[in-house]
Amino acid sequence: MGQLKRLKEWCKSEGLKRAKTFSPDDLFAYRAYLTEQCGLSDKSIYNETIVIKQLFKWAARNGYLSKNLLEPVRFAKVKSPKQPCFTIEQVELLLSNAERWAVPIFTTLSFTGMRIGELAQLHWEDVGLESSVIHVHRGGSDGRTKDKEDRFIPVHYRKLKPILQSLAKVSELVFLMPKGKAVSQKRLLAYLKDLCRQCGLENPRQYKLHTFRHFFASYCAQQNLSYKYVLEWMGHSSSAILDMYFTMNDRQEQAAMNSLSFNSEKVENRTILGQSTKHSEMPLPQHIQV
Repeated sequence: MGQLKRLKEWCKSEGLKRAKTFSPDDLFAYRAYLTEQCGLSDKSIYNETIVIKQLFKWAARNGYLSKNLLEPVRFAKVKSPKQPCFTIEQVELLLSNAERWAVPIFTTLSFTGMRIGELAQLHWEDVGLESSVIHVHRGGSDGRTKDKEDRFIPVHYRKLKPILQSLAKVSELVFLMPKGKAVSQKRLLAYLKDLCRQCGLENPRQYKLHTFRHFFASYCAQQNLSYKYVLEWMGHSSSAILDMYFTMNDRQEQAAMNSLSFNSEKVENRTILGQSTKHSEMPLPQHIQV
């Protein structure tokens, strides 16, 4: 796991060799390192802290530590910040202005919902152009997908298939950056932010490669696509993000709300509070009589 590898490297640099001496002060110093040197968000630091605490708790419970020095330490839960989401118009603007090498990458992220790690490790043997299906089974830190499950994503016949067909097979990897180099998430992210700035998007620094994945979920919701399909394509058994987008874009709920007239002119025999009329003496409907 990348988080524990980073902790191990930090401990080595600080001369910390034994877990039994790792104190709350060390944990606070490590959190400061994650902020100042790694530039992680408060949410990411909170998540990494929880992983560390769970590791020490497990070690103490299973006899690897006689005492867990981190047990008394508590941190307030950090809420996830609101995530940006491209509109279809913004995606089309980005694709029309992106450099030629970047178009296939951003197009695939936009119209499959793949994670960037999965795209970076996609091999030609995983792409069935005849069957129009992408087999996703790589992309995580251990070579598997994040949820450790294979999945299959249909290739959109108009938006994506022509793009994939046009790519030259010069490597086992489907997507390459300039000079035939493998996809670098860091360099690709820097390019995306600059492209967002060039295209005049508001607050261009807020956008991430993952924003394409948010767009895909949001657009599927807007089109009333089956929740089941989207979960399978995106590789989720459940997803708070997906729930949010489908709730925001639930047209059936919106249509149901819009069907309510809320029109006082169509309501007969209404009684205004404080006003005496012949209607005020009419009996209430049976189910609300008191």
